Amino acid sequence: QVAPSAAMWGRRSTNYVWATAHALLGAAAVGGHPAWADAATRWLAEHQASDGSYGEGPESYADPSLAGVGSGMAAPTALVLEAAVAQGRSRSSTATRAAAWLLAHQRDDGGWPDGGHLQVIVPPDTFYRYPGAARFQPLEALAALRAAVVEER
Repeated sequence: QVAPSAAMWGRRSTNYVWATAHALLGAAAVGGHPAWADAATRWLAEHQASDGSYGEGPESYADPSLAGVGSGMAAPTALVLEAAVAQGRSRSSTATRAAAWLLAHQRDDGGWPDGGHLQVIVPPDTFYRYPGAARFQPLEALAALRAAVVEER
């Protein structure tokens, strides 16, 4: 589902940030740059928190004005970073700020706090916590960023 802003509605994870980043990852994976990609990229940049993170609560399902609004969460922040890298934007402000936030919030045990990120069973009211997303998504994103930076050299 495409919102007028080109943000994508999320079915598997909460919500617009997650789905929009996944759509951009998919477009990059097939080597395409669809007409909506620039608007979706702008939407993500506009919804990045001042600290570099991304977050969004389930309230955005009932109220789209809350799309991309929430406290910092490791998994959505990492997914946006991974999408930026896949699009060839590893040096963008969005990517560098997201990476800095992830590095600053990594715990001593190597993981990240999930920040309340929710996976979706049936939107808008049935969700579950999957703490694994906050463990693997940041690692995948930071590894993709590292690979892209090394390749640029």
